[in-house]
Amino acid sequence: MNQLNFLLIGTSGNGISSLGNTLLGQKYFKTSNNLLSTDCIAVKGVSHLEDCIITVVDIPGTNTDNKNIDALKSFKALIQEALRLCEDGFKAIVLVLQFCGRYTKQEQETLKLIKATLGEGVITKSTICVFTHGDLYTHESESFETWCRSQKGNIQNFLTECNHRCLLFDNKTKDEIDKLKQLNKTSRSHRSN
Repeated sequence: MNQLNFLLIGTSGNGISSLGNTLLGQKYFKTSNNLLSTDCIAVKGVSHLEDCIITVVDIPGTNTDNKNIDALKSFKALIQEALRLCEDGFKAIVLVLQFCGRYTKQEQETLKLIKATLGEGVITKSTICVFTHGDLYTHESESFETWCRSQKGNIQNFLTECNHRCLLFDNKTKDEIDKLKQLNKTSRSHRSN
């Protein structure tokens, strides 16, 4: 039986937990409209789909703005907890960004935390970028891949570093076929690592 292990990372409010629920096909993770993370521990969800076991570990949204905490120390502790929950390790790190949102300094700092904790090469080798809020994508005249490649500045640098393994997710869709297509795209991106 195939196994897909994903670690979801991102800043609070980007739809990280909703993405985890979509990948698993059921509600494992608590979602909230708050911009602050509702949990402070890593949470694991497991689901079976056809011939595949899908494991998703959702860690709280990163907070690099709070000067009262040591962001690197806190992040490393969360990653250690996530690795305990998924002893086989992760086949892919999923950095969750919000489509139509800005690529913020906090998200750039999150990338630095990922590299400092998991190694400089982790973005190139193992990271998939998932843009949530795919229901807002209205560029019918160009593909999402073309849109990604047309971005400029720091976001383009990141997308290039992760080899343009970028996906657009609509976590609100109720269409089971659309959900399966999204999961299959994630699986293919995972296998291209």
